[in-house]
Amino acid sequence: MVPFNALSTSFKTLAITALLSATCAAALAQAYPNRPVKVVIPFTPGGSNDTVGRFLADELQKKLHQPFVVENKGGAGGVVGSDSVAKAPADGYTLLLVSTPHVANPSIYKKMPYDALKSFTPVARVMAAPVVITATPRLGLRTVDDLVQQARKQPGKLSFVSSGTGSYFHLASEMFMDQTKTELLHIPYKGAGPAMADVVAGHADISIGSVLSSLPNVKSGRLKALAVSGSKRQSTMPDVPTMAEAGYPGYEADNWWGLLAPAGTPADIVNTLSRTIGEIMAAPTTAARFAPEGVLVSYQKSTDFGGFMETETVKWTRIIKAAGITAE
Repeated sequence: MVPFNALSTSFKTLAITALLSATCAAALAQAYPNRPVKVVIPFTPGGSNDTVGRFLADELQKKLHQPFVVENKGGAGGVVGSDSVAKAPADGYTLLLVSTPHVANPSIYKKMPYDALKSFTPVARVMAAPVVITATPRLGLRTVDDLVQQARKQPGKLSFVSSGTGSYFHLASEMFMDQTKTELLHIPYKGAGPAMADVVAGHADISIGSVLSSLPNVKSGRLKALAVSGSKRQSTMPDVPTMAEAGYPGYEADNWWGLLAPAGTPADIVNTLSRTIGEIMAAPTTAARFAPEGVLVSYQKSTDFGGFMETETVKWTRIIKAAGITAE
């Protein structure tokens, strides 16, 4: 017969072993991520959203040792893809790459299937990019003041292009008119490429667009760069003044990108993602990778990014309502 004390010790050992096994199993089950993560880009392949989103997914995959799989789901200015993430399980395995249109869409579309702020948990802001104001050389403009004075003399005659009504560059152009008290004629195109081509060809007058798409035409002399938004000059265009230097310090029209998760995503998962993204953004190679494209590292952790989006919502709502922009 086994002595009582020996039997008790055996039971204790078994109990401790079982407890440790259960604890380890639970820890492994809860480790994030332990399976592939989907990153939805709510626009078709190509363009800045795709470039930033795929870079971020690749770097997260390297850091967290699980596949981060990009899925492009375009439609309705980003609404279709964003809605799919808003309705996804809040478990950290479906994420959304957003840019400035995310906070502008609620003012552009009459009916939204989700709340742009409340339906999501902010993870991190990652990057931002200024716009550059360019003009066709045939106008003979040298400065922003030249443009403003000519536009005020002939309201509605000078034209500006965009990649479509309600697009980011349309919004940036409306902000320019709002601040400078000018009236320009909007010519929307189906895409940034055709829009830029018509300014280069002299069929339209002004483009307020990305540094990346404008730079080759500025260097070749086919476009005249008047100013860039943002707080400092672009390294790729060091001779082009900022809007503040040109006398318009309130022009804050930078595009930005960030990562969201469905509302209710656990804080530990959000913190893991946010902390890892911070490490990626702090790497010198990240800034070096995007600087030639006019894109700057602009990291914000979850709580700061949430406050930033609220501020951006107020800013763009005012511009959109003043301009009467609608998607219908």
